[in-house]
Amino acid sequence: MVWNYRIIEKEHDYIGGDDGEVHYSYSVHEVYYNSEDKIVAMSENSIPAQGSTLEEITNDLQMMNEALGQPVLKESEVVYVNWDDGS
Repeated sequence: MVWNYRIIEKEHDYIGGDDGEVHYSYSVHEVYYNSEDKIVAMSENSIPAQGSTLEEITNDLQMMNEALGQPVLKESEVVYVNWDDGS
């Protein structure tokens, strides 16, 4: 199983908002892939940077920073496949 951090775009409709526009938020999530690099799972909640040492949190932040170089995934458009194949 392979995983990485990705930036996820979430769409929000604010109740009582008077502008009538759709609003977005962006957060870091863990995304898991099968052997064909297809998405099989994603963390439900955003992931904070963490570690039990300064070196671990530095590595975690570096991995999160790498997510900025990847395309943003729109939560509403993510297609999940089975763990064992590309379907």
